[in-house]
Amino acid sequence: ELFYGIHFLFLAMYAIAVAHTFDVAQRSGKKDRSQTFKWFAAPLIYYLCDYAMMWFNQRFKTRVTSFTTVEGREGSKMLILKVKRPPLFMFQPGQYAFLQVESIDRSWHPFSIASDPDSSVVEFYIEVFGEGSWTNCLWTKLQSKGKGIHQKMCINLLGPYGTALVKDSAYTNIIAIGTGTGIVPCTSLLKQHVRKMVMMQPTHYFTEHFEQKKRNTGIIGAQEVNHGSLVSHFVSG
Repeated sequence: ELFYGIHFLFLAMYAIAVAHTFDVAQRSGKKDRSQTFKWFAAPLIYYLCDYAMMWFNQRFKTRVTSFTTVEGREGSKMLILKVKRPPLFMFQPGQYAFLQVESIDRSWHPFSIASDPDSSVVEFYIEVFGEGSWTNCLWTKLQSKGKGIHQKMCINLLGPYGTALVKDSAYTNIIAIGTGTGIVPCTSLLKQHVRKMVMMQPTHYFTEHFEQKKRNTGIIGAQEVNHGSLVSHFVSG
């Protein structure tokens, strides 16, 4: 939190830099006013507008629908948290969101999204750290709730952020590799793929898959034919 707060000192640096343009000589008309404030004001206004849009357009209040606690052999703990997905919360596999629990503190914590984009819930796999950490406080708070009472627990959701893992429609085959926390975006991608297979007719799915592969093969073949042609020599030259 200290590391995060220190970064906001740049606002003070902006203010000091702009204040230096309003010196005594400038106010008395002995010299022209420095134009530094213009170069500083433009990115600052952009930052403030982006921050305002993030705060008002990407902030949602939701509630916990269910959770699962997982404990490892060596004392490791993980929390699978599911919250109700707000109607305007649209995301793709690979993106993440910030969580805030006001009953714990006012800080925001980023976590990758593990659920299918069309799911009615937003799912997070949260590794629980030692005593005093935010994740451990969340673990303790949920564990202390009675059955069904946790559903009244409200959580603020901010996001989504980041870019999608892959545009799956552009490829016939996808290999997702992830370890540790990197497995979470892959889980989201897998759930999306399984949902598409279940929703579609098997014959239609594999026919479309085969046609897409033929199109990609045709493009690669055309590129190989043109390789070494007179045009490619001119381009490379």
